[in-house]
Amino acid sequence: MKLSPVVHAAVQCRVAFNLPKLVEGLKHLAKSDSVVVYIVEESGENITAKQSRK
Repeated sequence: MKLSPVVHAAVQCRVAFNLPKLVEGLKHLAKSDSVVVYIVEESGENITAKQSRK
C-alpha cells in the first residue's frame, strides 16, 4: 500500500510560548494516526499532512 499526501497545512502558534506544546501535540497525532504526517520544513515551518491510501 502506498500513501500519497492529499492535504498539507502549515500550523502556527498564536503565542510563541506554546510552540513546544504544539510540536508535541503534532508528533502525538502523527504517532496515533497512521495517515497523518508531521514535518518540520527547513524554514522551521510546522507542516501536518493527511494522506490517502492508494
